[in-house]
Amino acid sequence: MTAHLNDFLTGLRAVNPAARVILTVSPVPLAATAEPRHVLQATSYSKAVLRVAAEETVRAWPNVAYFGAYEIVTQTGRTHEFFAADRRTVTPAGVGRVMDVFFEQFVGSPTAASPGPAVAPTTTPADHEVVCDEVAVMEALARRPDT
Repeated sequence: MTAHLNDFLTGLRAVNPAARVILTVSPVPLAATAEPRHVLQATSYSKAVLRVAAEETVRAWPNVAYFGAYEIVTQTGRTHEFFAADRRTVTPAGVGRVMDVFFEQFVGSPTAASPGPAVAPTTTPADHEVVCDEVAVMEALARRPDT
């Protein structure tokens, strides 16, 4: 995994030697796995592998930092507040805390992410097709014939 990240960073440095990179691991657990193991085991393994790859990359490359979004949501004892009842969806409180810490760590001001007045989006969801693994899994399950 770090080989691909190193290849990317090598290419990025060739284009922009001053580029700064921030790596993170998503706190959202996997919805499914193609492996013969429970999705909880697959989630734990995948998050650990990604975290190790990020750490090795940060240690090897200047101007690459790690931001602990995964740790903030899953390891601060506030999972009851930061995850919705489905245990997959990060709540607005969780997103807000992650963004406050992000802006404090990388911009110097936690207020940059603090909720303010609602701002109307410049585009509507219909303007963009959203594709993600979870949607693909759900669509595949809906198409699967009952056996």
